[in-house]
Amino acid sequence: MESGPEVSLLRILKRAGLPAPLPQFKITIGGTSRRVDLAYPKAKLALECDGKDVHTRVEQFEDDRRRQNSLVLLGWSVLRYTNGDLRDRPGSVVAQVRRFLDL
Repeated sequence: MESGPEVSLLRILKRAGLPAPLPQFKITIGGTSRRVDLAYPKAKLALECDGKDVHTRVEQFEDDRRRQNSLVLLGWSVLRYTNGDLRDRPGSVVAQVRRFLDL
């Protein structure tokens, strides 16, 4: 299920005319299925929304970093956004995603 920030990021990207990324996308890492918030699979771009509520737990914080490192080793790039980015800097978020997708 998508979180509020994930829904916000989807709206921001759609309003900017960018193709919609796939939500809750599963990627197999070392035989284990792991989920990223949003993904552009063909571009191997994962978008992560980092909220304080989930990432204050040490275990979750550390697991997210291990997962990101594994994704990078598989050739994926990961862009991470906070609630503040989505609220205060949506233009910057759009510009970064657009630049990565080369649109």
